[in-house]
Amino acid sequence: MKITFAVFGSTGDVQPFIALGNALIKKGHQVVIATHRSFEETIKGIGADFSLFEGNPQEMLDGNRGKKWIKAGNRYY
Repeated sequence: MKITFAVFGSTGDVQPFIALGNALIKKGHQVVIATHRSFEETIKGIGADFSLFEGNPQEMLDGNRGKKWIKAGNRYY
């Protein structure tokens, strides 16, 4: 079976899908993980295919809007 995960976020968001993808590959499935370039080596290292999402979530969080969003806590910004 071919399975694709599209994951946007930090390491805490992406890592569980890398682990799940790894388990699925070991069961004989084909896995593609679409995410940010910073995870490319890890994804390819488990034998999954990598597809690029443009943008860097850390840069977004470090910007003014990201800082306001973090400061807002659980409220929507």
